[in-house]
Order: sequence, then structure tokens, then C-alpha cells
Amino acid sequence: MEAKKITPTTINLSLKTLTPVHIGSGNELKHGIDYFYEPNNTQIGKADFNKMSAHIKNVNDWANKIMKGENIFESLAYKGVRLEDICSEILPVSAHKGNYLFEFVRNRKTQNPFIPGSSIKGAIRTALLAPALEKYYNGKAGEIIKNFYSYKKHDDRLLQPILELKPEKKPNPQNNIFKFVQVSDASAKLSNLSVDIFQTLNMDSDENWYIKEALTQNKEVFEGAVSFSLRIDDRFFEKNKFNITKIKDFFNTIHNHTIRLLDKEINNFELDLKDGYFKQTDIGEEIINQLQNIKSQAENKEDVFLLRMSAGSGWDYMTGAWFKKITDDNQWNDFKKLVRPKYSNYPFPKTRRLTSDLKMPGFVLLSIN
Repeated sequence: MEAKKITPTTINLSLKTLTPVHIGSGNELKHGIDYFYEPNNTQIGKADFNKMSAHIKNVNDWANKIMKGENIFESLAYKGVRLEDICSEILPVSAHKGNYLFEFVRNRKTQNPFIPGSSIKGAIRTALLAPALEKYYNGKAGEIIKNFYSYKKHDDRLLQPILELKPEKKPNPQNNIFKFVQVSDASAKLSNLSVDIFQTLNMDSDENWYIKEALTQNKEVFEGAVSFSLRIDDRFFEKNKFNITKIKDFFNTIHNHTIRLLDKEINNFELDLKDGYFKQTDIGEEIINQLQNIKSQAENKEDVFLLRMSAGSGWDYMTGAWFKKITDDNQWNDFKKLVRPKYSNYPFPKTRRLTSDLKMPGFVLLSIN
């Protein structure tokens, strides 16, 4: 018998940011040594030690400054040295606070930024999984809470009934429906990068929202448009448990899930603003305005789909927020005691990441080319 011919479908897509995206490389740079910030010109420069050596006469003095954590650029700038004289890379700055900078992931050969296909696929996977998990585990929240620590240690077992192609005792990557979905990296340019702060909107013990300054971080962020490809094997449509039978269903499920979470966020903040839970009402108004703007750019457009993917996306978007939908109030309170025992009396999640202009990071539009 002749084997069935496998016919993968390759889709070329564009990814356009609606809010800044940060995908970290794991590198953390120290201000004054690894990079320099020039507030007057709103830019930072990455230290190039070969360039710097031409401007430093006393090597021991230079080494002592580094050991003490002193800002090398300040002493050089006093002598008329500019960032471009001692730096290999200069980026514009929207806002900067503190002494560390988290780098965006780079291509090792070119040093240009890129969005890994694994990051795009991870966000897509969550958006497809969440509705299916909600349906499968509806009525089983108590069982999940009872076995919380077992699932916490082996969370892949919670996903296994949806992801596995055939029943197996242990999760196996070769028995996973997403092996039929491949996503390429999306190459970007250095000009797409800038530096901004990620500040934390936090809730205090009186359930009031405020910016917790101590948690602010500097991040390299990507803004703009890039291209990538998505390759789907026909077996994905034949064997998945998401009720997805064609490409349009695939992208509509992603879009509808993200819109539902966005609507939830808007509704919650509108209620909190109305009930006086923002210490600064202008912050609440601007957050809502930014979220509504995201929604207006994503709705009622042909072949355009909303997705969220970035560091700082938060618990709801990282997990799909499906579990709360299957719990009653008592079960949700029990769950909070397990997840955040110190803060179980607070709403969960109780923080949001915001850029300097109060945008929630990571909202992107996918469009089919």
C-alpha cells in the first residue's frame, strides 16, 4: 500500500508591533562599565574596549575605576570624548532608570536582533491550548487543586491529554501535536531597537494600583515590522484536539483568545478606575486608552490577527488564563493560597508591566502576506 503523501503548508507572515517587545538574551549590562547613558542626547552606547583604550592613558587608573564600579564615561566625557568615540553600538532611549540594562536577543554572527521562532511558536501554542484546556478540564478544578504540587513539578502532564497524538504514560516530544508546526526566526535590524523602562503597576494592601518604582528595569525593546514563515503539516489538522481543521481556524483561534484577554483587561481596569482604585486617575485613564487603541487596530480586519508575546506579558497571557474560568470563588481562593500564599488576599495577578508611556508590552499583529 502506497504511503500517504505528506503535504506541508508554508505561510509567509508579517509581524508588526503595536507595543514594544522584549525577548531577552540573558545578558545584563552594567551602567558605567558595559554601557553608557547620555541623558542630554537620550541615547546609550555599548562599550568598545578597543576604542576606549585609545583614550585611556593610565591602565591602572582605568582598572581601579572598573573595580569600584565608577562610570568610566564621565571622566572621558570631561575630556571631550563622545559616545561614538568609545562605543560599538548606539541606541536611542525613551526612558532610563537604574544601573542595569537587559539586552535583546541577537544573532551571534551579525549581532542584529531577531525574534526567535520558538518565542512566536510558544505564544501561538498558549493561545491555541487555553480554550482547549478550559473545555477539557471544566468541572475538574478541584482535582487539579488537590494535585497542585504534583502538577507544579510536572506541568507537562496537565497538558498531555490535549497535546499527545496517542496515549502514553509520559510526555514525549515526538508524540506532541506541535511537532507538525514549525516557525522560523524573524530577523530584524539594529534600527528597530531602542531602550525603554519596564515599570511595574502594583496593587497595595488596600487594592489600590500604583507604580512601584523599585521594580523598574531598563530593557532593549523591538518596535517595527519583520517577516517570518510558518509551516504546518496536514497531520496537524487531522489529529489536533483544538477543533481546528483549516488555516483560517488556526489564526482565528489565536486572535479570538487574545481579544478575550484584552477585553477582560479593559473591563477590569475600567471598573477599578470607576471604583477609585487608582491612586493617580490619569494613569488608569491612559492605560485604558492604550488598551482600547490596541483593540481598535486589531478588530474587523481581514487576515490580521492579534497575539501577545514578550517578557512582561504577565501570568494571564503566559498561561492563557484558562484555569480561572473553570473555578468558583472558593476554588480560586484555594488556588491563590497555593500559588501566592503571602498575597492570597490580593487579586491575582496583582502586577502589570508597563513601558514609559504606559503601554503593556508585547502586543503584535500577524498578517498573511
